[in-house]
Amino acid sequence: MQRQRFATLLAAVAVAASLTACEDPGGDQAAPTSPPPSLQPSDSPSQEPTDEPTDEPSEKPAEKPTDEPTDGSDDKPGDGPGAQPGGKVDANAGQTLPLGKTSRLTHRSGDESGVVDVTPKSVVRGKASDLENVRLNGPERELTPYYVTVEYRYVSGDGPRGSALQVATRLRDDRGEQAKLLFNYKDTVKPCVNESFERLTEGQPVTTCRVYLVAKGQTPKVVAHQGDYKIEPVFWRTGY
Repeated sequence: MQRQRFATLLAAVAVAASLTACEDPGGDQAAPTSPPPSLQPSDSPSQEPTDEPTDEPSEKPAEKPTDEPTDGSDDKPGDGPGAQPGGKVDANAGQTLPLGKTSRLTHRSGDESGVVDVTPKSVVRGKASDLENVRLNGPERELTPYYVTVEYRYVSGDGPRGSALQVATRLRDDRGEQAKLLFNYKDTVKPCVNESFERLTEGQPVTTCRVYLVAKGQTPKVVAHQGDYKIEPVFWRTGY
């Protein structure tokens, strides 16, 4: 009896196993896996480049070069436009020019103001014997005379008086000291004849020769002219 029950149980187990195999034919194969997260498509769309312009340019446009003239900073001394031969008024203030170069300068005396062209022509060394007809004291006899020839030409405004104009021109030695101006008239010094004039007028340039006494052992370095004490003087090299 027990053998019959055991046989029946084995038969039932065999039937159950058979049914299970029919329901899952691929039971020995591994279930497919999903791709790794790095290979899965993203839910958010990628950003595409845009050709739309931004609100502000990345670079400022380059400035165009200009051919307009400057205020005269590139002009050569004494050669400014519209003011020949002396150039622009007071353009050479504080500068040192070669002897013979004309400079256009302001001359102011009291309430009068005008413009003149000043041209130092030459600086010549003299001799003590040239001053034999000039009244000098003992120390002055030890000084060396130099003769400075300058041309003055009226340009505009009030014509300067001769005495004031000539005093504005000075001779300086290599120390920067002013040489002593000797007030000679006409032919008191033969190598340096000085014609006096009352006032500089239009169309009549005047050439003067003045005597300057330079200290012993010194040499004259520059002729200086300062017609307006609010403006720097102009200098001319003497060549010594």
